[in-house]
Amino acid sequence: MARPQGTSARLRRLTSLGATALVAFATALAFARVFEGRATTVQLVAVALGSAVLAWALERRGLAAATIAAGGVLVVVMGLVAFRETTWYGLPTFETLRQMGTAATAVGEQARVQTAPTPPIDPLVLAGTTAVWAAVFSCHALAFRAGSPLLALVPPVALVAFADTVLEDTIAPQYGVLFLLGGLAVALADGMRRVEAWGPVWAAAGRRPGVAVAAAGRGGRRLGVAVLGFAVLAPLVVPGFGSSGLVDISSINRDDRVRIDPLVSVASTLTQSEVVEVFRVRSEQPSYWRMMTLDAFDGITWRRTVPEEQADLIPGATLRVIAQAESFRQEFTVSHDLGFPWLPVAPEPATVSAPRSGRWDAANATITLDDGLDNGDSYTADSWMVQPTPEDLRLAGTSGADPRYVELPSDVPPQIEALARRWADEAEASGPYDIAIAIQERLRDPTVFTYTTDVAWRDDTNTLVTFLTETRAGFCQQFASAMAVMLRSLDIPTRIAVGYTTGTPIDEEGTERSVTTENLHSWVEVYFGGYGWLAFEPTIGRSNPAAQPYQRPAVDSGCPGGRSLCPGEGGGPSDIAPRREGEQVRTIDDNLARPGDTPAAGPLPDTPSTEPSTSPTRPQVLAGLVALVLVGLLLVPPARALARRHRLRKARSEPRALILATYDVFTQRAADLGVRRGSGETPEEFRRRIEGQGRVADGGLGRLTSLTMLAAYGASAPAAQDAELAADDAREALRELREATPWRRRLTGAYRRD
Repeated sequence: MARPQGTSARLRRLTSLGATALVAFATALAFARVFEGRATTVQLVAVALGSAVLAWALERRGLAAATIAAGGVLVVVMGLVAFRETTWYGLPTFETLRQMGTAATAVGEQARVQTAPTPPIDPLVLAGTTAVWAAVFSCHALAFRAGSPLLALVPPVALVAFADTVLEDTIAPQYGVLFLLGGLAVALADGMRRVEAWGPVWAAAGRRPGVAVAAAGRGGRRLGVAVLGFAVLAPLVVPGFGSSGLVDISSINRDDRVRIDPLVSVASTLTQSEVVEVFRVRSEQPSYWRMMTLDAFDGITWRRTVPEEQADLIPGATLRVIAQAESFRQEFTVSHDLGFPWLPVAPEPATVSAPRSGRWDAANATITLDDGLDNGDSYTADSWMVQPTPEDLRLAGTSGADPRYVELPSDVPPQIEALARRWADEAEASGPYDIAIAIQERLRDPTVFTYTTDVAWRDDTNTLVTFLTETRAGFCQQFASAMAVMLRSLDIPTRIAVGYTTGTPIDEEGTERSVTTENLHSWVEVYFGGYGWLAFEPTIGRSNPAAQPYQRPAVDSGCPGGRSLCPGEGGGPSDIAPRREGEQVRTIDDNLARPGDTPAAGPLPDTPSTEPSTSPTRPQVLAGLVALVLVGLLLVPPARALARRHRLRKARSEPRALILATYDVFTQRAADLGVRRGSGETPEEFRRRIEGQGRVADGGLGRLTSLTMLAAYGASAPAAQDAELAADDAREALRELREATPWRRRLTGAYRRD
C-alpha cells in the first residue's frame, strides 16, 4: 500500500510560491537601486512578483509551454512598464513591438554612457525588466523543476551583485539579510519536497508516519534562525567591515567625464546636482556652440544618420564657403574631460584646427573626433555669420532642401498637425518663415508653457501630444522636438541641433565666456533656400544671439520667474552684435563652395545621407521573436540531458547516492515517455504499475527497484558493483519503455517539466 504523506501537495506548492516571492521581492528591491525614483522600484518589484506567480502557476506544465507562455506575458509586461501609451488596452501592438526593438538596439550604448543611479530611460528600463523577470522565473525553474536550490539563487544573486558593483554604497546589510531569508526559504521548500518524495526514514513505534517530517521541519527552522543570525552578526566583527575595498569596482562608468547621449536625452546632464564647467571660449561674436544635428525622427527619438563616407578633418582646411558672409574666430579651452566625441563650434564652421584627428560630416554639420576632448585641450575655429532679415526669409522659401528633412513616421498623431495649423492660422501666418515664428512664439509664451526639468523626457509623439495639450511643461528637449515635428507636419524642412548656449561672460569686454553643463541645450534649425540652416529657439528662457536679426518679434527671456526657473540661460539682447548700417545681406550660395574659392584641400559638399534606417521593422521584430522561441525549443532537450548527467556525476563518489540519483533520473525519463511516478507512490508500486501495463518485462526494472529500496532504507552501504548494476538495469528498462512509446509522445515528452 502507498505510504501516508507527511505534508500535503498544497502546502508544498504554497511554500515554493512563498519562497520564490521572497527571493523575487529581495532581488527587485536591491536591483532597483540602479534607477532613480521610487516609481521604477515599485514597477520592478511588481514585475518580479508577477514572474514568481506565473512560474508557480506554470509549474505543472511542460517546460516548453511554460517558457513560451512566460515570453508572451513578458512582452505584455514590458509594454505596460515602458511603452504603455502604445498599447491597446494594455495589450502590445505593432507599434509597441517596434519601439521595443528600437530601444533594445540602444541598450548597449546607454549602458556605456549612463551612470548609476540612472534616470529610467526606456532602453535601460526594458533591459532591467527583462533581467528581473528572467532571473525570478529561472530561479523557480531551477529550484523546483531541476531540484537545484543553490543553483537557483545564481541568477538573482547576479542582479544583486551588479547593483552593488555600479553603486557607491559600501554598507547595505538590509538587502543581504532579506535575500538570505529568501534563499533559506527556497532551501526549506526544496527540502520539504525531497523528504516527501522518499517519506520518513524512521518512525517511532506507535507513532504515525510523518513524525520525521515534523521533526525535520522543527530542526530546519532552528538551523535557519541560527544561520541567519550568524550571517547578520558575523560581518560586524570581520576586520575591515564598512571600509572601502582593496579593488573599487564601483567606479565602473562613474568617472568624472562630462557625458551626453543626444540620441536619447540631454536630461541626465541638465539635472545633475553638480554644475561643471565644460569649456571656455573667447569670441567677439556670441553664439550657440553646436556639436551635432539630428535629422531623422523615428517616432521615438531623434538621431543622426551618418553618411557612409565622411571627409578626414584637415587642420586649417576650408570645410565650406558661404558667399558674401563674414567669418569670426573662436578660441576654445577645455575645462573638463568630455565623454563625447563631438566638437562644439559656432555654426556654420569654415575652418577648424582640432587637437586630434577626426572627421567632418558636411550633411549634418558635425565634427567627430577619434578621441574625446581632455581637460586642457584647446582648439580654434572660424565660423560664418549668416544673418538675413525677416523679409529676406519670406522671399527665400524652403526650396532646395532634401525631402528627408520633412519625413515623419506614418503613425504620428494627427493632433500635432491640426494644432500646428491652428497656431499658424491664429497668427495669420502663410509662408514657412512666418509659420516657424508663430509656432516658436506660441511655445515661448510663459502664460501657456512652463520650463522645468522635472518631467519625463521621452520624445515619442504620444508624449509630445501630452506636452502640447495637457502638461505644457518641459525643458529644451520637449520644446525643440515639439516644434520640429509640428513644422515637419506642415512640410517645412527641420532638424534638431544639440550643443551649448552662449555661456556666462567672465571678463569686462564680454568676449570670454564660461560654458557649463547647465548650458547644454537643444534647439531647432530650419532650412531656407539660399541661406541654409538657420536657428530658431522655442524654449522659454533661452535666446540665440546669432538668430536675433531675423526674429520677429525679438526673442526675450520669456521666463517670468527669472534665472532660477530657466537654468542654463546664457546670452540675451545685450549679446547681439549690432547690424551695421548699409550692411549687405549675407547669403549661402546653395550651401556649397564655388570653384576657386577654396584652398587645395577642396570643398566638402553637403551630401545628404543615404544610409537606411537601422531601426528594426515589424517583420524583423516578429522574426526575431520566432527565432528566439525556436532556439529555446532546440536548447531544452540537451539542457535537460546535461542537467541529469551532471546530477549523476555529482553522486558518482558514493554508491548509495549514485543509486538513488540513477533511480530519480530513470523516473524523470520514464515520465517523458508517458509513465509518471505518482506523488506518494513507492518504487515497488511504481514497478507493479508499469509491468501491469505490459510496457516492460519483469527483470531489469525489478532489480533496479530492489537496489533502490536497499540504498534508501538499508542499514549497510551498497557496493560500487550495485551502482553499476542499477545503471545497467535503468538503461534496459528505459529501452523497453521507449520501444513501447509512440514517436509523438517521445518528442513531446522532451519538453515535459521534471
